[in-house]
Amino acid sequence: MAYGDDHQALRELRDLVEENNKILRGLRRTARWTSFFSFIKWLVILGSIFASYYYLQPYFDSLKTASETVVPSLNQAMELLKNLSPR
Repeated sequence: MAYGDDHQALRELRDLVEENNKILRGLRRTARWTSFFSFIKWLVILGSIFASYYYLQPYFDSLKTASETVVPSLNQAMELLKNLSPR
């Protein structure tokens, strides 16, 4: 009798272990896919940032050039206004 009970308990234990193993494999597979898609997401984000900078760089350069010419002109205008205003 004891042998039959032990055998039944081992079968139940084996079934539980197999079910647990299936669950753990599913969790591991899900974790791998999550890591993969997370990597792809950050690759797209960083790639779009660098591509945007590369695409917009000529505009940034033209703004820099414009500011380099406008700022001295504004400084000269301010000096002229200072000289013209009564003290």
